[in-house]
Amino acid sequence: MIRKRRSCQLAAPARELPCWRCGLVVCLMALALAPAARADTFGDIDIVLESEPRGESWHGYFEYAFIVTNRSRERAHTVSLSLPGEKYILRGDYLRDVRRTEQVGAKQRVRITLLQPDYPPIGGSGLAITIDDHRQEREVMLKLNETQYRGYSYYGSRSSRFPPGGNTPLVLRSHRVTKNFPLPSKVAPAGGGMVGMPMAVRPPVAGAMPPTGLSPNTQVVTLEPLESWSSNWLAYSRYDGIVVSGEDLKEMAPAVRTALWQYVETGGSLLVLGSAQLPESWRRSLIPIAGMTVYEAGFGECLVSSDVNLEKWPAPRLAFLAHSWDKTAVPWQGQRNTYDANQSFPVVDDIGIPIKGLFVLMFLFTLAIGPLNFIVLAHKKRRIWLLWTTPLISLVTCLIVFGYMLLSEGWEGHLRSETLTLLDESSHLDESPHRATTIGWTAIYSPLTPSDGLHFSYDTEVMTQRMHEGRQGGTHSCTIDWSRDQHFAAGWVEARVPAHFKIRKSEARRERVAIHRETDQKLSMVNGLGAEIRRFWYVDEKGIPYFTAQVAAGARAVLTPINVSEIAPGAIESMRQVLGSNWLTSMQTFTTNPQRRLRPRSYLAELDDSPFLEDALRNARTRKCRALVVGYLKETGEGD
Repeated sequence: MIRKRRSCQLAAPARELPCWRCGLVVCLMALALAPAARADTFGDIDIVLESEPRGESWHGYFEYAFIVTNRSRERAHTVSLSLPGEKYILRGDYLRDVRRTEQVGAKQRVRITLLQPDYPPIGGSGLAITIDDHRQEREVMLKLNETQYRGYSYYGSRSSRFPPGGNTPLVLRSHRVTKNFPLPSKVAPAGGGMVGMPMAVRPPVAGAMPPTGLSPNTQVVTLEPLESWSSNWLAYSRYDGIVVSGEDLKEMAPAVRTALWQYVETGGSLLVLGSAQLPESWRRSLIPIAGMTVYEAGFGECLVSSDVNLEKWPAPRLAFLAHSWDKTAVPWQGQRNTYDANQSFPVVDDIGIPIKGLFVLMFLFTLAIGPLNFIVLAHKKRRIWLLWTTPLISLVTCLIVFGYMLLSEGWEGHLRSETLTLLDESSHLDESPHRATTIGWTAIYSPLTPSDGLHFSYDTEVMTQRMHEGRQGGTHSCTIDWSRDQHFAAGWVEARVPAHFKIRKSEARRERVAIHRETDQKLSMVNGLGAEIRRFWYVDEKGIPYFTAQVAAGARAVLTPINVSEIAPGAIESMRQVLGSNWLTSMQTFTTNPQRRLRPRSYLAELDDSPFLEDALRNARTRKCRALVVGYLKETGEGD
């Protein structure tokens, strides 16, 4: 009896344990034992999908990130990931293959990313795996973020692509931002949502800024934790806006923070809630607007607000934020087809077919293969020879046509590019001392289809300018290989058809222009841009403009002051405005009145080369390149 009573006394406390505590213990144990993500195993190789794009966007790149682990203790494997695994054939232009190949050593864990441009759409689903040149029978299940033809409008000869129902911004936010963001539209005060905003920042077109706050159709993507954020700025190029807190910026890895700076400077919009330590050069131009501080950062802008309570934001502040997102998407809302692009940016003087020459050649061919051939053989009484003279004459004619093409155009291609680069020497992106942000156009024409395709760097966003080509009939498949660079391997350039691309690029560079104050108080410059400068303008710290011309790479030149009375008055135009305009037209007007582009301690250099953009077509026969470089010097001292 005593033993039974003791056992009952000992068992009583266990029965009195609250149910909610038991449930909490069970949940914590389940979370601890649950795997973070399901791994697909292929022999020694494990593949885990780390992140994939969400939400619909109208520009930029989609990023798919995978963790590849080699469990073998001795053997390395060559792993190739390819999108899509199951391929479809789409009408018109489509992506047939986006591939990347990496060497994964024994017991090594590698992060492999695949980036898919918004256009052309990808045809298929799933991820194909190739290990040591052996295609695996099983694929990784993956729903790709397919782009589609989303409502097209035609105005004259130019086509524009708009999503149904108007532009719906895609915004990335951190998990610290309130879940109610974005807020429903608020009622604007009397006079609309522009109240309290300077005229310089109001939209040039009436109705361009929503007067009632944010659009209710705004798409919001939340990424958590911060460790899953990408360190490649191209992964953010599809977002019209990014919203983070000051704590997020402090906790981010330096590479991720640098990618956000690059996103902003290439034309993005970043909203920071709370205090933030931003690049020093961004403080060169800041304006308090609607309860926020707006920093001009390259071609983009950064908005900082100490008011983290978004639920109580006034309508004018929300309107300005919505307008900032709209400006990010403006450069990508109008796309051209091949004809329109070549009219705006011709890569060669004449791409027409020599109709007269071909007509004469076909006339002579008809005479030779028909009456002349028959008359000569009949005279020789060798009519049976028609069986071999007819194909011989055809072969000779084909060789003549091919030889004429080679003599007139050769077999090597032509390259043209025009770029605008912002070269900032005044601050750094974490460990990067200088940075260069480039926008522009590049075009390729080749008499023969390039066997090696086109090559761009990992830091370059490329947007083809041949929209809607396939909708008029035909199918064109394209491939991209990310193994060594951004290799547009096949389908992007066809023989005798010009190919045009709009590009954006951000990277760390060492080129610079050094300004010196000589002993006689004259200013001189040293060309460290790596190419000859055709014309050069500089504005010193007092606002006095200077000029020089024809400065070879590495050479020194004395700057001559410009008569201020010769300068046409006008306000300085921000680079954000340049981004939203026609890039080619804006670049042509840069040198007509450069003082409108320059602030104190900045310069404009015009070059007959493009040192900040790689030659996409290697070994081109002719290169016609022009580059404009706007440089910002350090804030301390006049050079060395």
